[in-house]
Amino acid sequence: MSLNLRPQVVRSLLFTAAWLALVALPFGNAPTSRARDLGLQDFLSAYPGGQDFGGLQEPDMQVPDENGDIPQPGRRARSRSATTKKARRTTAKDAADSAEKTKKSATTTTTTVDAAGRDRWKQTNPKLTPEITHGEHFVLFSNLPKDRAANAIKVAEAQFGQLKRLLGVPATDWVEKVSLYVFNNRKDFVEFARTIENREVDASVTSSGNLTVPQPYVVIVDPLAGKKEEPAASRRKPRSKRGNEKEAPAGSDRTLAGLLAETLGESKVAAQGKSPRWLAYGVGAFLASQVEPRSPYYQKLRDLAREKYSQGWPSKATEALGEGDHVSAEEIRAVGFAVVEFLMTPEFRASFPAFAQGMSKGKERLDDVLKEVYRADREVFLNQSGDWVAATYGQDQ
Repeated sequence: MSLNLRPQVVRSLLFTAAWLALVALPFGNAPTSRARDLGLQDFLSAYPGGQDFGGLQEPDMQVPDENGDIPQPGRRARSRSATTKKARRTTAKDAADSAEKTKKSATTTTTTVDAAGRDRWKQTNPKLTPEITHGEHFVLFSNLPKDRAANAIKVAEAQFGQLKRLLGVPATDWVEKVSLYVFNNRKDFVEFARTIENREVDASVTSSGNLTVPQPYVVIVDPLAGKKEEPAASRRKPRSKRGNEKEAPAGSDRTLAGLLAETLGESKVAAQGKSPRWLAYGVGAFLASQVEPRSPYYQKLRDLAREKYSQGWPSKATEALGEGDHVSAEEIRAVGFAVVEFLMTPEFRASFPAFAQGMSKGKERLDDVLKEVYRADREVFLNQSGDWVAATYGQDQ
């Protein structure tokens, strides 16, 4: 047996001698540095035959692992691959835990929104129980027919994308779903304003919204009073005598989709800092005009803006943009709509998010924002927008 072990013993001695010789060489020598760094056990492991001498292994050495810990007797230091696998398992577990927490948080938030929505509805009309329809970013509370409720959510989600493009991504970065309340009659809408918003509303107002409160919301009176939507052909009205025109129900020239788009746009801009009313009105009307372009509502706004041009656009537009007490809400809306439509032309559209962001600091910032975003002063801006109003609104829309 001693004869059989002699070659293995010789090999072991030779490797040990080689390591000692390398350590003894000058420090600048590369192999020396390598040998010094490795130590005897690791040096033998790094070169052929260093671990196994004819089936015999070197005894375990107390070599610290990657964490600097000495393995317990009878256990080898954890290999690098094992540590990596553990790290990967830990990362995957952390990711799964984070996803689970996010899911639970979303569920909790949705439950909170639903509860708040039911409570607001109950305060408005305790005799009615709303049907709840969920979307990705919105929750609808209504008594609408199912197909109209589904379409309302679809319209709202489409407007979410439009707002993102129009105002920029941060503008639509809200943390919880927006509640949409659609009442079938004006009485419930007025009661909602009194009970939830603590205010009275004018007879002409059919919608409102607040996206700055917990469980943000939009509330609207359904133009069809909760009925099924009629086919387009059956909605055409026979030409009536002039004296009977005023008998048409208020809001009959609007659609639920248009009101949703307008109120969402208006409320979103109003929620951004100190954005002026004319900008909120303008963005809301612009978005709605893309949804219901044939509604007479927008032609009335354009006609009013054209009238302001005839009276002297620079001065009349300045009055409306200043939102003075002597200017009506409809005049502010008409001028705001005209300005936003002008800024939505291909020449200026790309810079509109920056313009809206600048104006969120207050209406008095108009001159500065015009210079920063469009490199124009107020005079140039008013002259150009006035010429556009004259050329565009002078034609039939």
